[in-house]
This record gives sequence, structure tokens and C-alpha cells, in this order.
Amino acid sequence: MKTTTRILSLVLALCLCVGLMATAAFAAEPDDSVAEIKLAVSTIGASSAMTVKLDATTVVTEEQAKAAADLGAEALLAKEFVCTLKDSAGFIAANADAVKAADVKINSDSPFEIKSVKVEDGAVVVVCVLKADAVSKTAKAEDIKKTFDGAKTTLSTELSKVAVKETVKSTLTAEVKADALVVAKGEAEAVLNGNMPFVDVPSDAWYGDAVAWAVDHDPFITNGIDDTHFGPTAACTRAHVVTFLWRANGCPKAEKAVNPFTDVKEGTYYYDAVLWAVSKGIAKGMTDTTFEPDTICTRAHAVTFIWRSEGSETVKADCPFTDVKEGAYYYDAVLWAASEGVAKGMTDTTFEPDTTCNRAHVLTFLYRDMGL
Repeated sequence: MKTTTRILSLVLALCLCVGLMATAAFAAEPDDSVAEIKLAVSTIGASSAMTVKLDATTVVTEEQAKAAADLGAEALLAKEFVCTLKDSAGFIAANADAVKAADVKINSDSPFEIKSVKVEDGAVVVVCVLKADAVSKTAKAEDIKKTFDGAKTTLSTELSKVAVKETVKSTLTAEVKADALVVAKGEAEAVLNGNMPFVDVPSDAWYGDAVAWAVDHDPFITNGIDDTHFGPTAACTRAHVVTFLWRANGCPKAEKAVNPFTDVKEGTYYYDAVLWAVSKGIAKGMTDTTFEPDTICTRAHAVTFIWRSEGSETVKADCPFTDVKEGAYYYDAVLWAASEGVAKGMTDTTFEPDTTCNRAHVLTFLYRDMGL
């Protein structure tokens, strides 16, 4: 009986950490039951929110399920596991009031549910318990295995929505315990960007990393349209795009440049950028004497400027887009951008070259080309 009880204690410790363990590490001794937690850390978004996701899978073996069933599945219903999350920079402790239970999520198809979330001793403590209907009290071994086999649990939390005043580098550590036994642990590096106070850039925005890169770039590529808004959907003009590209390249001076454009005045923010872009063959005027800096830039324009800045490479590949025809000025640029992962189609078969290119798109193109 002692042997069976000991097996069960190990089974419960491992099963109750389903989804938080990268592998099922079933061992003869409790001290050996350690697995890595994979922390996927995103540090972009509104007010520098730090987002942490714990996402992994574990498998219950036939032997483990049989041991649990032998002693009665009701034992599982009373168990819980505790995940403790800390950061080395003390960000959690400093913003304890901003961490709320509602900020912590768990996927709906997990056999577990969140019992409580609190901040104590500078750490977020999440207690999870098995759902009452996850395993019936009279469950057979195969029922228990079916519940846990391949089950996945994702814990995600925005630790704070309080803007930091400066860039903070931090190490996030997580530890999972069941019955006081450490069964999983892990860590990941994170950077809290103090220059990201934009309320219109959600923490899970597809363009978030690009915005953070553009704002932090030296020299800066762009700021927000005001102190708290980035304006990701705002349309970009020709002046905007060549200026972003010029800054991303370090604001080089055009050598022996002569300004042929009557609508590009010295002293404007885009003056040096336009002269540089034209001197390098990256951009041309709309006519011999006008650049039309305020004309809205399309997706075709944007990828063509970036493609030219990278040397106008010709890619030998079939074009997946029905609206990008061979012979179009942007044909080679789109093929290059798609093959290099710089730009994607709006659908699997359309690029929409004439669609207005907004700030989020332009910066994402640049980030994929130069920032990754």
C-alpha cells in the first residue's frame, strides 16, 4: 500500500501540472521530477505591458492513470498546483496594485481552472485546481488518461498596464509546485520598453514588435502621432515612407545632391530623406520637377522603395498573387518581399498593391527587413 500511495503522489504532482510542463518527467524519486517551463515573453503593447505565456503539454501514461484509478479518482479533485511568477527588476512588486485576477487567463479546454490570483512578496501567485467535471469520481484508468493525454494548458498574464519611465531589462522566473514539490521551473529574459506609452497598440498587436523597434531605434524612425497614440492605421505618405527608410539607414547625407523638386523645400522633415532616396535610386519623382511628398503611399510603393534600398534583387519564383502581374513596376519587388518574409499578401492569392499602406504596415515591412 505504501508503494501504491507513493506512486500516486508522484502521479498527482505531475498530472496537476499538465500544460505547464514541457515534458512529462516521471521518475522514481520526487527530486528528479523537474521539467522546463517555456516562457514566451512579449514586451510590446499598450503602456509597456509585460505579457507572459506558459504553454506546454504533458502526457499521462497508462501506468500513471491506472495508479490514480486504483486509489479512486476523487483524490484528484482535491488537488491543486501553484504557479509563482517573479521578475528580477522588481516590476511586479512596484506595480502590485495593477495586477488583477482578471488579467490572468487560462484556456477554456484545459482540465484546470484558476482558483485565485494574488500578489505576495513581489510575485504573482496563481493557484489552479482540477475542474469538478474533468474526471468523474468513478473514472476508470482509460478515462483519466483520455482527460490528460495531450491536454494543453496555457496561463497568460499581463503583469501590469502601468507605463515604465525607462527601458528595464528583467529576468522572469516561474516555479510550479504541487504538494510543496517543485515539479517545473523556467526563466526568460524580458525588456520593458519605457518608450511605449501608446494606448492604441495592444499587447498582442501583430505590429507591436515593429513599433517598439521603430521607437527605440537610434536614430529613432518614428514617434507617436501624439504622446499616447501611435496611429497604426493612419495612412503613410511618400514623404513618410522615404523618411522612415532614411532614418532606419542612419540618416545618411546625400553626396553632391541637387534638389530637382519644387515641392520639396529645405527645412522640411523629409528634405534630406528625399534627396538621399533619389540619389540612391530608391525613389523617383512623380514628374521631373515634383516629388509629391503628401501623396498617399500604396503597398506597392512601400515594398518597391525597400526593395530598391536592398539592391533590387531579382527573385526567380512563381508569383502567388493574381493581382501582381509580370511587367508591373512593383512585380520584382513584391516577389522579393514575399520570398524574404518582408511582406505578405492580404490573402493567400492577393497582394493588393494599390491598397493604402498605413503606419503599421510600413514599419512592419521595415522591421522584418532590417530589425530581425
